[in-house]
Amino acid sequence: MKRLCCGFLMCCLAACTTLPPTPVPYLAYPAQSALPEAEKTLLIVLPGVGDSAASFAQQGLLAALRAQPALAARVDVWSVDMSFPYYQQRLFLPRMQADIMAHAQQRGYRQVCLLGVSLGGFGALLYAAKHPTQARCLILFAPYLGSEASLDGIAAAGGLAYWRRPADLNERDERYIWPFLQGYLHRATPTPTLFLLYGEGDRFAPALETLHPLIPAAQRLTQPGGHNWVVWRALWIRWLTTHGANFL
Repeated sequence: MKRLCCGFLMCCLAACTTLPPTPVPYLAYPAQSALPEAEKTLLIVLPGVGDSAASFAQQGLLAALRAQPALAARVDVWSVDMSFPYYQQRLFLPRMQADIMAHAQQRGYRQVCLLGVSLGGFGALLYAAKHPTQARCLILFAPYLGSEASLDGIAAAGGLAYWRRPADLNERDERYIWPFLQGYLHRATPTPTLFLLYGEGDRFAPALETLHPLIPAAQRLTQPGGHNWVVWRALWIRWLTTHGANFL
């Protein structure tokens, strides 16, 4: 396995020291209909490092969703301002549950999908590892999967199928996502459904190949390009066309 840039999660420590607000802020983009929440899908968007809750709309992904009339009528979007300090200070899981998912449940949503970009993809996996039945699908755009040391440990074991969970593993460890992912090798109908979207030249691409045995080919979308919104917007449009009607 090729190496990732060492310390991806630590690269922003100097710039990300402000205690994040409580509750977590988010931008809401309601569906273009008056359907009750129980009849709609809630798409929760988690941004990457350097992005914000506004990025989903600013980069054209909201417009692409709204360009699909059937989806525009039934999909609410909450783009969450879950910035790096939430991960740095181990606040992601409790704040995601208390401020976002509990609120969604109170509002009556029955179908929730998580869309995570880069570090947000890691967040989506982390949340699903802790609460595996709360989201119908995870849409992962070039997700961060862990540090060089963590990924080298999987490679040294011979791959994810042979990796063994440490006895002391807990949710504060970035490897917490791996037993959850490992379960996809053994479950006939895993929950939630995983979708993986990334550029073939993405710096995370070698690590993302670790997920290929877990995810059917039809649920993996790639194209030329790197770790950027140009690639992700094009992949999102393809995903909406091929899978949107069935999962949103």
